[in-house]
Amino acid sequence: QDHITVIYGSELSGMARTASAPFTNGHLNVFPVQARPNEFSGGLPRHEGLRLRELYSRFGDSGSRPLFQLNHPRTVEPDSDDFDGNFFEHLYFGQGFDPKQKLTSPVNKILLEKQANTNLRDLDFDLLEVANGPAYGHYKRTQSDWFSLLSQGERIVGSANSDTHGTRHLVSIPQNFVALDEYTEEAFLSAVKEGRMSGSTGPILKVFIENESGEPKRPGDTYAGNSFVLSVDVQAASWVPVAELALFINGKTTHRQAVSAGDTISLPLELTKDSYIVVEVNGATSKLYNELAPDFRPFAFSNPIYIDADQDEQWTAPGL
Repeated sequence: QDHITVIYGSELSGMARTASAPFTNGHLNVFPVQARPNEFSGGLPRHEGLRLRELYSRFGDSGSRPLFQLNHPRTVEPDSDDFDGNFFEHLYFGQGFDPKQKLTSPVNKILLEKQANTNLRDLDFDLLEVANGPAYGHYKRTQSDWFSLLSQGERIVGSANSDTHGTRHLVSIPQNFVALDEYTEEAFLSAVKEGRMSGSTGPILKVFIENESGEPKRPGDTYAGNSFVLSVDVQAASWVPVAELALFINGKTTHRQAVSAGDTISLPLELTKDSYIVVEVNGATSKLYNELAPDFRPFAFSNPIYIDADQDEQWTAPGL
């Protein structure tokens, strides 16, 4: 309530069609970057006509590289035939990412190809924009992409953003809530990269597993054990309807129940293999909510808590 801070970043829109990137490299946010207002494009490195893996390396090595977010990887407008900004629709040869197939399949394996001098892959972005603006259908479709990547061991953080470009879009809905004890830029960036955040169009989620040997395990953490209680605290302003909670384990819906703002839900769980857990809440759009956030619907989703069920001190992806 008392402070605001700014982190410089940019949306990279590589729209040139070249032999290296015949269908463009889509849109990516990169932050933090140093602003150089007197230089071309604010001082950004060249980013047109490159594969994503080539683009990453232009912003520093693995130790100093800023965060990259793959923006709206699917078509936001269902009837649009403009796929230039929607990376998963086309990849590099005109056929899109198929979340139902393994990353090693012919249609998807280009994401795994490594650049010779850096070993970077196109898939090595840090965040995936799961929710973009008011397009709920886009959110659910991209959620399937996200779950597919998580299930195959790609621990990519899910984000939610307003994509506000001018007065035709509401500011800061959806938005991300990042969990921090105390703000510093370094702590904030670390929390984002680790997935200590949730995306929301109104509800506020707190998801955790009590840990007998230390602090509770929260999104971004790994919990060692196969039997535990998952706690979900749901909060919302009076004008934000909340009606249902959904639990996803390894990308599949395993539990649904009615929920209201102010509830704390305890879900006893027992798992037989390493897994990941994501929580989502939804509500029906009310007249007041629609007046304040036209075209939106209230929902929120957590990032995963990873479960080391066999307690071998490493998390093994469950697979598709």
